[in-house]
Formats: sequence, C-alpha cells, structure tokens
Amino acid sequence: MLCELAAQANKGLQLFAYDTFNGITVDHITEPHFQKALVKAQAAPGGLEAACRANVGDLLPLITITVKDSLSAAKQHQPDSAWMVWLDDDHRTAHVAQELVAWWPVVAPGGWIGGHDYDWPSVRDAVDPWAVAMNLTVEVVAPRSWRIRKPVSKES
Repeated sequence: MLCELAAQANKGLQLFAYDTFNGITVDHITEPHFQKALVKAQAAPGGLEAACRANVGDLLPLITITVKDSLSAAKQHQPDSAWMVWLDDDHRTAHVAQELVAWWPVVAPGGWIGGHDYDWPSVRDAVDPWAVAMNLTVEVVAPRSWRIRKPVSKES
C-alpha cells in the first residue's frame, strides 16, 4: 500500500527496502496461514527475496531492494532525509531497540517511524519504553502496525 501511495503521489518518491531475507523460524509465528506462507516462500526458487519482488509487482521500479540488515542500512542515510521509516525485520526486543536508535536521526522532522507486528510482545517491549523515554506517542494504525511522528522541532 505504501508503494501504491508513492506511485499515486507522482512526486518522484523513492522507496528503499532493506532485508537480509533470512526469514525467521516458523515457531515464532502463531497464525497457521502465516506459517504456511513463510514455508512456501522460503522453499520457492529465489526464496524470500524473490517472493518480496513478486509481491511488489509493477511497483518494483519505485523500490530499491537491497540485501542488508537494517542497522547497517541506517548508516547509509543522511540525518533528516526520510519522510518515513518502516521497521519489520528482526523482532527481538534488543534489535528493535537498536533500530529505533539507528533510524530516528534519519527521520525528518514531521516524518514518521513505524513498523509491523506490534502485537508481538518483543516489538512492544522495545517500542513502548523508547517512546516514553523520548516523550513520544505511539499510534496503533492497524491491528498489527504502529507509528510515531517526529516532532517538527529540532529538539527530537
């Protein structure tokens, strides 16, 4: 959906996607339909990366997909250079906490940082205390997604 909105905006937006495409073990997923989808994608030719590229279809020209972990990728971007950062890779609490610290400077004032799988305790256990410490508000934007807006003042 984000890619579709970027295409409709017709403002030359560029989307960057970083993932190791290593996946996770099925036992970390509680929903049977997601377990089946993960097993299928991991077993398919090209694995998770090929599945990702197929999922974006015609929107692929808008996206630069790079096989890289999120923490390393954050170092490639200038401060205040992204309107939105979306986190959805390693869901361990310590890793999510590191991502928040790594990506927050990249988010432009007025922009957003968000992610998926907010229903995972490990994700909430990183996001919620970080937001409190930063005096920020977590918005739940879908049953499983969250976002935080970066204040316009440079004090953030």
